[in-house]
Amino acid sequence: MWVASGSPVAFVAAVVWNLIGLLDFAGAVVIAVVVRGSGPSYMVSLDAPVVGALRPTIYAITTWGVPLAIIVHILSLWQLANGAVV
Repeated sequence: MWVASGSPVAFVAAVVWNLIGLLDFAGAVVIAVVVRGSGPSYMVSLDAPVVGALRPTIYAITTWGVPLAIIVHILSLWQLANGAVV
C-alpha cells in the first residue's frame, strides 16, 4: 500500500527489500555449498541426524517454498520496474 501511494521513498524501499531478499537466498546457497554437513545432499543421506518426521517438511520448503519466494521477489521487482503496482 505504501508503494501504491506513489511515495518515491516507498519505491526505493521496495526495491531494496526485494534485492536483500534475493541476496539472502544467494547467501543461503553459498553457505549450503561451503559448509560441510548442510544442504540438500546432507538431508537426503541415510545417516543424517534429522528426525524422520521432519523430512517431508524440509523437502517441501526446499522444493516449493524457496523457489516460490524467489519467483515472488523477481515478480515484485518486475512490477516495480514496469510501474504495475496494484
